[in-house]
Amino acid sequence: MTTIDLNQKITDARAKIHSIADEIRVRIHLGEMDLKDTWKAFEPKLLKMEETAHQASEDALKSLHELLAPLEALAAKLKTGKLPS
Repeated sequence: MTTIDLNQKITDARAKIHSIADEIRVRIHLGEMDLKDTWKAFEPKLLKMEETAHQASEDALKSLHELLAPLEALAAKLKTGKLPS
């Protein structure tokens, strides 16, 4: 994988993560506060992702993908109304 390809994949993954995170923040703010504890577990990981994503490496891309899957699952639960108990 070239550095340009890697940088683009990192940029794309970061944009997707930020988009989902923004949607979750809005929904939590609008009253779905029972997700607050779940979200609190993600925020430190999001900050760590930002720190490591600045280093264009395979490890950074792996870290982004590890964060993306559970974040997408949480967003899907928000959309369907099937909230964790």
